[in-house]
Amino acid sequence: MGRGLEPGRRPAPGRRGPSRHGRGQGRRRQPARPGPGGGGLCRHRGPRPARGAPVPDPLPALLQPASCRSRRSPAPGSLRPDHGRLSAPDRLAVKARARARPRADRRAQILAAAEKVVARNGYTSTSMKDIAEEAGVAQALLHYYFESKDELLTEVVLAIDNEVHQEWKAAVAAIDDPLRRIAVGLDTAAAKCAERPEFFQLLADLQTAGFTNPAVRARMRQLSDRFLEDVVAEVESIAAAMPVPPPLPARALASAITGSIDGIALQAVLRDESPVESFQALKAMILGFAAMSYLAAGEEPPLERLFELLAPAI
Repeated sequence: MGRGLEPGRRPAPGRRGPSRHGRGQGRRRQPARPGPGGGGLCRHRGPRPARGAPVPDPLPALLQPASCRSRRSPAPGSLRPDHGRLSAPDRLAVKARARARPRADRRAQILAAAEKVVARNGYTSTSMKDIAEEAGVAQALLHYYFESKDELLTEVVLAIDNEVHQEWKAAVAAIDDPLRRIAVGLDTAAAKCAERPEFFQLLADLQTAGFTNPAVRARMRQLSDRFLEDVVAEVESIAAAMPVPPPLPARALASAITGSIDGIALQAVLRDESPVESFQALKAMILGFAAMSYLAAGEEPPLERLFELLAPAI
């Protein structure tokens, strides 16, 4: 059988029998070399550098063949070497930060634009498109924050009401005299009504819309209840400082006062006239009712001071 193996004998360890490639050991299979990026195995063979020559720097990971790129997980917030995009958790985090950062500022920007448009065009003629153009944003962004025009304008009313509320609280905060506190509180309401008639006009429009829109009605009720509770607290504070408490419950008095303020403001808007004189008349009635406390206690009412307080203090 020539120089091959004898029958029944196995090749010695480390030796291979004859193959189709020739005698002795067959052609050795070249092991796969690591890719230039240090990742998995890569069979791209480049020119072998001469012995002793400096090894060139590897190409950037994103320029290497896909099969040679590293499969290791990237650090949080970094790019993946295999496809150059953020990982799924990092993409969600970036989107969340992008939505959270401008939300408060963008919302305030939209509310300010809506206030300008409704003051210029009125409730009926105001559209979401007009508000978006005024704010300089896409109309779709308005619907991201607000479902409808009524909801957006309701938020405008609530924002203005918060401003009026804070101004009223600041105006009477340092006043201990109950009669002067009454006068300054009503003068503040008269000044805001004269300064911002569009607020009370929009308030009336939304109260009307609330009869057919439950969501708007709920928000308007919330606003009305807060106004009433604030006036109830004010009436109770003033009553405690008077010689004799009033003969009527604080809530009943507060309801009459809030209704009178809203009615005067609405009449001023409908007639396009100043509400100042009507608020002076309301102030005279309330101060006259407060003077009864002195008479009930057997004291002389401070008439001179009452007449002085009838003049607008603001």
